[in-house]
Amino acid sequence: MGSSYQKILEQLAQLNLYTLSKEFLQISGTNIRVIPKDLPTLKKFLWKLHGIAKFKVYKLITDSVWVKIATLYINEIQDLIRVVMQLKSLDMLQKSTPCREVECSICLEINADVILQCGHAFCDKDISDWQSRGHTCPLCREQIELREAYTDMQESPEEIEKEIRENLKELVNLLHYSKR
Repeated sequence: MGSSYQKILEQLAQLNLYTLSKEFLQISGTNIRVIPKDLPTLKKFLWKLHGIAKFKVYKLITDSVWVKIATLYINEIQDLIRVVMQLKSLDMLQKSTPCREVECSICLEINADVILQCGHAFCDKDISDWQSRGHTCPLCREQIELREAYTDMQESPEEIEKEIRENLKELVNLLHYSKR
């Protein structure tokens, strides 16, 4: 079906790992998971032509009861991935040391100024050098987009909390306005 659809499925697998975690539950108050709708032959053809595909979003109600809360198209899924991965980075930054001195995972100096979507932190020099060889995290090998990494490491705890709230609002809006 094409590498872009496969890439979205890989990103959804990473997204679901986080949205089903205790960390996501603590920050958002719920767990969610995203499942691609079955794509019959005609829709596979449309995906190849226009990138048309739907994805179902479910919310955990009790230990084993999931309720469908939205159906999203590909552009909305990409927005959802961006918002959730930003939440993950902000959550990691919020839990780091109070003075925001975060250690680079490569050179081990306290000078990290980039937090990737997977939550690992690096100094700009080391992650830029690494990116010239590939587009994965040097530690966990998760596919990353450096342009989507969190880079404002000098924010106060209040500013980070405010940004988390704004991301949660955006997440709710994405899911609320996408009910179909």
